[in-house]
Amino acid sequence: MKTISRVLAVVMLAAMLVSVFAACGRVVDERILGSWKQEDEIDGNVTWTFEKDGKCSLTNNDTGAVDEGTYKLEAENSGKIYIKLKSWDKEKLCTYVATSKVMDIEEMTFSFHGYKQ
Repeated sequence: MKTISRVLAVVMLAAMLVSVFAACGRVVDERILGSWKQEDEIDGNVTWTFEKDGKCSLTNNDTGAVDEGTYKLEAENSGKIYIKLKSWDKEKLCTYVATSKVMDIEEMTFSFHGYKQ
């Protein structure tokens, strides 16, 4: 009987550990996933793309230049996103607002207002 109790305790502990570590995954806001296009006189025709695996890219549709990088959300529903493109010296903390059709990203050195493609 003691052996069964010990085995059951070990199995329960393992199940709890698996569920704890599963909750430690990447925070994803489904609303930002996909491609977002902006056209204006200052920045031209650009597209931001955000993938579920934390990769992102910025494409200048006028010149064809593509800059790839990564992003991560500060926390679920925080409205804050860290973005690091290869051409940037360091990661930038931005604020964002996203709906199913429009996304705004703001940071000290740039802003983006795009529409879902």
